[in-house]
Amino acid sequence: MGTALKFVKVTDINVIPRYLFEQVKPREFDIDRLYQWAPVLFKNPLNLLGAFIDKEESVKGVMWSSYNPINNKLMVHVLSVDRGYQNKGILREVLGILKKLQRSTQAEAVIGLTSRPRAMERQMGFGRSNFVLMEKMK
Repeated sequence: MGTALKFVKVTDINVIPRYLFEQVKPREFDIDRLYQWAPVLFKNPLNLLGAFIDKEESVKGVMWSSYNPINNKLMVHVLSVDRGYQNKGILREVLGILKKLQRSTQAEAVIGLTSRPRAMERQMGFGRSNFVLMEKMK
């Protein structure tokens, strides 16, 4: 089983349909702010914005990741795929992409923030970090 989607690097965030960011739950970022700052963010070669496209080259998913050379880790910030492509092997496909990125950057690890840890553990082989995300509100 697979999605038959192709992953391509994107330089213009405006090709990414807004609904792909809107369906991220819970969302830790402001979508308007992301689109506003995207020209600066994605000029940085350490940030990678990629789209999952179908045969007609319609964007059906998005992944934003970055490489941190200080801790030598690859961080996945956003992964969102159209509902029609979910549960069809997309996580295995993403894992393949992340492995390639990890090899190309020689990153020690891939880390990601998720609200679905069991899916990442079962389907992608991720393990829980020794760190706990903490936040102090105003």
